[in-house]
Amino acid sequence: MNKKIEKYILSLNSKKAVLYGPLLKKLPEIHKESLHFLIDGGATFQDLIPGSISLGDGDSHSGHLDILLPKEKDLSDLGYALNQLHEMRELYFYGFIGKRLDHQLAVFGETFHFLKKGNSQVCFFDNHVFATNRKEVNLNILDTFSIFSIEEMKLSISGQAKYKLINQRISPFSSHTLSNIGNGTIHIQADKPFFIFYECNSNKSHDMLLPLHKE
Repeated sequence: MNKKIEKYILSLNSKKAVLYGPLLKKLPEIHKESLHFLIDGGATFQDLIPGSISLGDGDSHSGHLDILLPKEKDLSDLGYALNQLHEMRELYFYGFIGKRLDHQLAVFGETFHFLKKGNSQVCFFDNHVFATNRKEVNLNILDTFSIFSIEEMKLSISGQAKYKLINQRISPFSSHTLSNIGNGTIHIQADKPFFIFYECNSNKSHDMLLPLHKE
């Protein structure tokens, strides 16, 4: 692990990380008691987030970066950051969705590989995408949503979803789980990390994650 990042994590003793990407246009509400990482172009906002760490190769930021990465490398700046954060349990991503489709796919790919290596982690991308490696979750969804995985998975959907599944094998990026409709609490079980694409009018999309109620 990078020594600067290791020292930063130890100093705050937090399991929450917020990552700010190069597509960020406006700083969101600051998450308290979290680690803050500004990825390359996201470093534009570093002066507004005291104690944060910036890192990248400088291809979308011409100013100072706390950790300067080589431009020629085998993974993205985000991939490098995620490789340092396996102890985190909650991650919030701002400014990583939009523009180049190839970059977008790489963001989700790096997130998927991060989740495959970890345990009981949740990721939130702006107010549009939720990802997790938890085997089961309860979510409050009141609109259209779609579920995808990068690998074949066994999936169950129950609760207040229009279309339900029981231990169904779902192929990678299958349209089988496209455009479901939520009307409240939805219980999802999966044996692989998965992504949910949804619309959220709230500024706190993480409020959609509900506790599991065990009998």
